[in-house]
Amino acid sequence: MRVYYDFGGLPERIFTREAYQEALEQFKAFQDPDQGVATLKTVFGDTITMKRGPPSTKEGEEGSYVVTYEHTKLGKAQQRAFPNGNFFIEPTDFMQIAEQNVIERALTKIPRCFKDDQKKIVEMLQHCAFPIHFQEYLKAIEGHKIPPSEEKIQEWKTCWENSSLRADLVQALEKNAGKARRVNRIVCYGLGSLHEYSERGYIQHFAACTIAKTMSKLQAINDEPAEAIEIFAQDPLYMDHSRETMAKMDPPITAVDWKINEALLKVDRNTFIVSIGAGADLVESALEFTHPDGPAGLLYDKMLFNAKESFDRVKFPMAVERSPLIFGAASPKEWQYKAECICENVTDDEYFGWKARRDVAQYMIFIKDSEDNFIYDDIVDENGNGWRVTRSDIPDPIYRVDEHGKHCIIQGDTELLIRRE
Repeated sequence: MRVYYDFGGLPERIFTREAYQEALEQFKAFQDPDQGVATLKTVFGDTITMKRGPPSTKEGEEGSYVVTYEHTKLGKAQQRAFPNGNFFIEPTDFMQIAEQNVIERALTKIPRCFKDDQKKIVEMLQHCAFPIHFQEYLKAIEGHKIPPSEEKIQEWKTCWENSSLRADLVQALEKNAGKARRVNRIVCYGLGSLHEYSERGYIQHFAACTIAKTMSKLQAINDEPAEAIEIFAQDPLYMDHSRETMAKMDPPITAVDWKINEALLKVDRNTFIVSIGAGADLVESALEFTHPDGPAGLLYDKMLFNAKESFDRVKFPMAVERSPLIFGAASPKEWQYKAECICENVTDDEYFGWKARRDVAQYMIFIKDSEDNFIYDDIVDENGNGWRVTRSDIPDPIYRVDEHGKHCIIQGDTELLIRRE
């Protein structure tokens, strides 16, 4: 991170509502067939211009078009966008902006690029607070189109209702009700597509409903009817059946448009956010949108340390020669928000958190491809069963270095943060 202070330091506030509104206007202009141009600004004042080319009529490329990116310092790069994909606004986060080597990640970020342009586009967009990315249609999405049976959904709901995890969540809300800010709305990020094997995703949606019903009951005054708390959720993998199922939940959950990060527009100081395993980008933006008070509450991955203070003091020797994604790292804004909240450990090893694993070396091997880029080769589970994958098949590993300098995957936990009134 130290290198970025040589640029004059990061602005104190990056993911502001004003920055998002400007990105949204540029996104709309880019999507407009009569315009097709967007101008984005980095946090350091550089400019990136995106221009759509004419549709292709070439066989195999029908309906696609080339997008040209031009950065004031990095020059030009191009990618081809196919009609079955989507452009979307994706907030960055503190750790992404401070990343000093983004090239290895470029393999999965930008599809259908010309030669080395994918790497350059990643570099161009890295320092934008709200960059515009393109995502191709993935065959893996097909598996999310199959819903579970009604019997299976009811089984998972009963499992949630009888779980100690739900009891812990309700108890934590009830215990701190007198100190908490009023909740008028719940916003959920990345809780899953609700497909036929998505028990964890269903449980997390049920948890959002439980928070809404519990807070509504606790906020009722003088035996008056409890005021309903609305719930909004955003996930790029929601299918039509997901939306139909969410609309039948109690209370109903409304899906919003992930392509423009519509959930951010729903966030205010009386919003409770549920975000488990979805990353820091949306939460950091939400904290900025509600500055200086922050949202009313947050069910989130457990924050263990302030990344700004710890990054330079922690050594991370890496086979892939880059700084890793660190589970538990909090941006300064996230860490400050946690300090201002009541904190309750509401977690488990199955539906909110995940179990610790011993050694990364047992699960993945790093090799180089023909272009000297690092990729994952063999993935081996605890029983010795292995399969071959490509770099885009699995997410980045979550791990830290133990006292012996050995890479280890750590326990994943969640925590409930309640903003003091």
